[in-house]
Amino acid sequence: MRRRDRRGNPQGTRADRAPQSPIFGDLSGLPPLLLAAGSAEALLDDTLRFAEAATAAEIKTQVDVYEGLPHAFTIATLDDATDVSEVVRDRIATWVNAT
Repeated sequence: MRRRDRRGNPQGTRADRAPQSPIFGDLSGLPPLLLAAGSAEALLDDTLRFAEAATAAEIKTQVDVYEGLPHAFTIATLDDATDVSEVVRDRIATWVNAT
């Protein structure tokens, strides 16, 4: 059995050759993507790189960045009765109806 690095890749495998990577893997066949991230998101750069990769794979992709919000803000806001939750729910509904 091959040993794996901390990311789960077989040791010696370059990250840009890892087929399970959402950034470097095969994205063909994905449906249209709506990606929501907060500007305080720790993984914002990865979200943007994934969007670039999906667009390059000819996947219809839209990225919405919400000012000042952190990682996984959508989970915390979807059940709330706040302005942010209303904006996010409306955006998702608009996206679903348009695709």
